[in-house]
Amino acid sequence: MLVYALCPALRTALWTRQQRELSFLKLVRYLQAFADRWLQALFESTAILGHLLSHLCGSAQRVIAKASRKRPTSAQRLRKSIETQNDCIEFTMKLAA
Repeated sequence: MLVYALCPALRTALWTRQQRELSFLKLVRYLQAFADRWLQALFESTAILGHLLSHLCGSAQRVIAKASRKRPTSAQRLRKSIETQNDCIEFTMKLAA
């Protein structure tokens, strides 16, 4: 449940700061590595839990990015496809005018 709650915010932050996609599997493994800290923080104050959450989210961004590769990412291919479709639509509208 925690992974699904944090995933959208981390995905957005990672893309905004580094132009990299989030690896869901790496996020799950990262949070599993700190499961004992999560359990301990749950039984302490909300301030400690909030601090732990903030710290983990900040440090997670270094580790949870998909590995860089030479071929375009899914997001890059999708963006290019949309740009191509927009160019085609604009050209068709100019022809129709």
